Amino acid sequence: MVFGHGNFDRYELRSEDDEDVSTKQTIFKKAWMPKRWKFFRTSGKNRVFNFKGSSLGSHSVSFKLPKWMRPYLRDSTGNVYPTTPLGYTAITFGSGDYLTMGGDSTVTMRDADNPTQTTPTTFPQLSFSQDGVEYALRWNEFAKERKIARGGYKQNWGYARAGTPVRGAASVHDMNLELDWDSKSKWWLIAGAAVLGSLFWFSRKRKA
Repeated sequence: MVFGHGNFDRYELRSEDDEDVSTKQTIFKKAWMPKRWKFFRTSGKNRVFNFKGSSLGSHSVSFKLPKWMRPYLRDSTGNVYPTTPLGYTAITFGSGDYLTMGGDSTVTMRDADNPTQTTPTTFPQLSFSQDGVEYALRWNEFAKERKIARGGYKQNWGYARAGTPVRGAASVHDMNLELDWDSKSKWWLIAGAAVLGSLFWFSRKRKA
C-alpha cells in the first residue's frame, strides 16, 4: 500500500504495492515518477499508474513499447502516435495532459488454425493525451487485424507454453516498461550524431 509518495525516492519501484497510483505535482511535493512499471502481470492485480500534467512544471517521459504494439497506439480516428527514430514513445505533459498505464483489457481473437474458434485474450491498457488529443492502445483493432496461433510466441503474447504462464486463456506475457523521465532526449543526440557523421563523411568524400 502506498502512503505519501514523498516519503521515499520518487524513482523507487515498490513492487509489493497492490494499489493503483495517481500522482500530480503540487506546490508541496513532486509527482512520483517510477523508473519501471509492471505493465502486465499474468497473475495478481494489474495495477494502474496515472500521471497528471501540472501548470507548476513541465515533465516528459519516454518508453519503448514492443514493436508489434506500436501500430495500435492510435487516436480515436485511427492515426498512429509517432515514435522517435529509435522506437521510443515520447510524451510531454502540459497542464491537463495525462498518462494512464496498467490494468487489462480482454478482446476476442480469431484462431489462425481454426476459423470457427475464438479465444478471449488479455492485453495491458495504455492511454495518454497530447495537446488535447487522446491516444490509446486499440486492442479491438488489433483483434480485427491479427489472429492468435499456437506456436506463435515470438512476439511474447498468445497461448501458454511450458515455463511461460498467461492470464486466462491467452494473454501478453509478464512485461515491464522502463520509464525515462525528463530526459534530454538521448535518442535525438544519437540520431544527431549519426547525421553529423554522415555529413562529415560526405564532405570528406567530395574533397577526395
